[in-house]
Amino acid sequence: MIASIRARERRHLKVLVIDDMEEMADLLAVRLSAAGHAASAAYCGADGLTAARAGRPDLVLCDLHLPDVEGLDLLAQLLALSPAPEVMIMTGGGTTAQAVAALKMGAEDYLEKPIYFEELLALIQKLDQHLNTEQKLDQLKTSGTRDALGRLSVYMGAGMQQVYQDLSVAAGQDNVPVLLLGETGSGKEHAARLLHQLSRRFAGPFVELNCASLPEALVESELFGAEAGAYTDAKQRRLGLFEAAQGGTLFLDEVNELSPATQAKLLKVLEEREVRRVGSTTSVPLDLRVVAATNKDLAAEAKAGRFRQDLYYRMSLFTVRLPPLRERRQDIPELADFLHKRACQTFGQRLPRLGAAELADLAARDWPGNVRELRNVIESAVLRARHGRLELAPALAGGAPLALAPAPGSPDEPLRPLKAAVDEAVRAVKRDMLTQALDRSKGSKAGAARLLGTDYKTILNLMKSLGLMTPAGPEPALPALAR
Repeated sequence: MIASIRARERRHLKVLVIDDMEEMADLLAVRLSAAGHAASAAYCGADGLTAARAGRPDLVLCDLHLPDVEGLDLLAQLLALSPAPEVMIMTGGGTTAQAVAALKMGAEDYLEKPIYFEELLALIQKLDQHLNTEQKLDQLKTSGTRDALGRLSVYMGAGMQQVYQDLSVAAGQDNVPVLLLGETGSGKEHAARLLHQLSRRFAGPFVELNCASLPEALVESELFGAEAGAYTDAKQRRLGLFEAAQGGTLFLDEVNELSPATQAKLLKVLEEREVRRVGSTTSVPLDLRVVAATNKDLAAEAKAGRFRQDLYYRMSLFTVRLPPLRERRQDIPELADFLHKRACQTFGQRLPRLGAAELADLAARDWPGNVRELRNVIESAVLRARHGRLELAPALAGGAPLALAPAPGSPDEPLRPLKAAVDEAVRAVKRDMLTQALDRSKGSKAGAARLLGTDYKTILNLMKSLGLMTPAGPEPALPALAR
């Protein structure tokens, strides 16, 4: 009942169509008026700008090729109006590059000619809903983004400003696929999550898949889902990740690892915005954004025939490159300080801040593993710290042992009690981290693995080594945690 009342109360939009093809402009205006919107038409850029200034439309549908003005120039003038209308670009063949430029300037979306009215109407109706709830969305988004940046600000630095500008632009186009390029450990997953938080889809699910983590035989059913009986072990219907991400974002990491057959199906999903489960004869409409990432030069991979060119063109409509850490050395001191504070909190250490000499040493290194490598070095050093002293050298050397067990009767015999104490302290830290992770995940070992950034098998092995397995089976015997 409430939904129907809200639907009746929803206002319609003032729409201005600017196109030098007068018949098409008039037809769109007539059909939009019949659909309940207040629509009018202009046939050149000058008349369109005059009409926009006088009529203050909510939405302008603007052709990129007009006889008296360049489409992008007109877009800039429309967006400079106060209040600025939303602008959807209409493009003909071969204008994809200009369409991308228009999106980066601030256009809401683009449509390729010939225009399918049902598709246009769906976009307008969705925009109408967004405008009606804009204030509420802005409040929620501001809160959600603040929380997200508070958790993820580790990557915020001067060297990342262009990345954040690009992500902010991409966030406003919540149907446009985004391709993230960057070396291993450069923060692609972080960028995908932040893009999700900044977009209108922030309240929807964020679903991710590492395309290299599954055997090829399982990727298809994992992504697209499967009907019962579609293959030998399919006992019941299984929803794929596309359907799981409805209303939100699907993040495909290492997308270059997909097989040619899966690439072809992915392209079809992106173009038709619907998915068909394995073994099904019907398709499910999709409402989500796909974000893909790779550490490869995907353009070169496509040119060499190792990745479908048509899929690359579709996915690279909006590309964001994340610079490696060595290209933004000015960020390293602040980044290292942040990671140090977080590691001290995680491992229960009270240590002084990193000194100027230590920060300078970290900033001078190339970090082939990027932020992930820097984080691991600092966490390792914090774990090794004893008596309030932090030693970066062993961690930078690749994790050398804390102390070698001396042979019986050697001059280092007195170090044995110290090594035993250190081993026990490390064991206690591991036990505390694991029990807390299991407690937060309500005893789920898979959930604990996700919280600790590891895999299920490692959790099982760790539970066995720490004595957290019950005699009856692999269930955690958790101590009571201080509340």
